[in-house]
Amino acid sequence: GVSGIATCEALAASGAKVFTWDESARARQKTADTEYRAEHPKKWPWKEMAAVVVSPGVPLTHPKPHPIVRKARLENIPVFGDIEYFARAINALPEEERPHIIAVTGSNGKSTTVALIGHILREVGREAYVGGNIGEAALSLPAPEKNTIYVLELSSFQLDLTFSLRANTAVFLNLTPDHIDRHGTVEAYLAAKKRIFLNQTKDDIAVIGVDDDYGQVICTAMMANGGARVVPISARGTLGRGAYVLGGDLFYNFDGKTTKAGNLTRARGLRGAHNHQNAAAALAVCVSLGVPAALVVKAAERFTGLAHRMEEVARLGKVVFINDSKATNADAAMRALATFEDIFWIAGGKAKDGGA
Repeated sequence: GVSGIATCEALAASGAKVFTWDESARARQKTADTEYRAEHPKKWPWKEMAAVVVSPGVPLTHPKPHPIVRKARLENIPVFGDIEYFARAINALPEEERPHIIAVTGSNGKSTTVALIGHILREVGREAYVGGNIGEAALSLPAPEKNTIYVLELSSFQLDLTFSLRANTAVFLNLTPDHIDRHGTVEAYLAAKKRIFLNQTKDDIAVIGVDDDYGQVICTAMMANGGARVVPISARGTLGRGAYVLGGDLFYNFDGKTTKAGNLTRARGLRGAHNHQNAAAALAVCVSLGVPAALVVKAAERFTGLAHRMEEVARLGKVVFINDSKATNADAAMRALATFEDIFWIAGGKAKDGGA
């Protein structure tokens, strides 16, 4: 896949000897004319290998570890993903040359939030690059320069394989049962998501959605434990501190004073209460980077949204056709349906454990 090719290219550029494999013959063909041509793992020099970098979808525990993962563990070879390799490359830089890293996770809304943050930062002239689980692989993003900002979407699969990443700003949007076929239990899924806060210090910021029980527990615990500065966000009600949306109005209180940033009615790319939470997260992140709140709202009004996410694809008379095919769990679908009245809903796809 995209991240696999990017990882191979980055490793080869660093001087590493790279051995690759993919269970898809078509994918293996892509490496046929490269220095990292696919070769069956049985032929790999396991005793000489420094690490095994796997794609996020490769099972680590459930339903059972992939044979390559099992073999690596037997040989005491570290197993990690492309985001870990990205993090190690960043950590190798002198501290004053490291980029600012914004990392976003959550069961729903992370792609929109990442795209929105990137859009706002670019609108105000910041050098911001978006990647990770959306768009470009992290290892394909332009090399960091002074004032570079990386905005990364990170899935639970990626976080499971990441150990060294320090997110200067970490965003945890929400959690609903999902990907149980991969993680085994909701608790394991939550543990993977919480890894986004690994390695944060008191100089960093943790933005946490508190509209579900999981987020509330994480927020309370992190506030009590010290460490990163915690900023709660909500689309459902007033907060004493943080960012929230009430009646379409976006408010924030980061210094003891509640201020209205603006109204989201004209932000057509952010329909629905779930997108209001995404907007609150973007406000918290961008204001922490020095962007005036009023400019955040103005930029949000120009945000067009993402394909397949509450995307208006046609109008016929009074009928509006919305493509929300990225809503792949029950909670995401319910949030989208709550945005409209008088709905004809066309649904389909493959059922998954914990997703219905």
